Amino acid sequence: PELLPVQGGYLVELRLSDVGPNLHQPRTIFDEDDLRELAESIKEVGVLQPIVVRKRPQSQIEAARREATAKPAEPHNMFDGRMDSMYELIMGERRTRASREAGLTSIPAIVRDTSDENLLRDALLENLHRSQLNPLEEASAYQQLLEDFGITQEELATRIGRSRPQISNTIRLLKLPVPVQQ
Repeated sequence: PELLPVQGGYLVELRLSDVGPNLHQPRTIFDEDDLRELAESIKEVGVLQPIVVRKRPQSQIEAARREATAKPAEPHNMFDGRMDSMYELIMGERRTRASREAGLTSIPAIVRDTSDENLLRDALLENLHRSQLNPLEEASAYQQLLEDFGITQEELATRIGRSRPQISNTIRLLKLPVPVQQ
């Protein structure tokens, strides 16, 4: 494929089959009606904004293939069992899902060289900026960042442009009893 340089990476048309999940995707709930609506829009006008991916580390691909050989995954959604894909999604899971539903076989993508530390941050920030995480998903994402990268709430607040009290209060939601969370 032809590579077009863009800030922080390059733009290319990727086969959807080469794009797999971000293990740290903060959003877990996707509204099916919204996805169908987006798929219809994509059928009409195409994908207007490229997704953002990174090349999946070869060690992760090999480990996923070994695991799949040992114990085949039972797919629950389009990304299950796709940890051996060449590219890992950073931003654009809704566009990717809707493009597959629309019957596309390829999608415009910006390929970036993104570290593990920045991968979750970028995915979280995209969802926060679009206000598409519910409060519990946001709290779980904050908690995951704190645990995965061993940083303080103050460091997290600085990195993502939130206040430390906002981080702390959001994380407290995870301590609520399950019936209240629901």
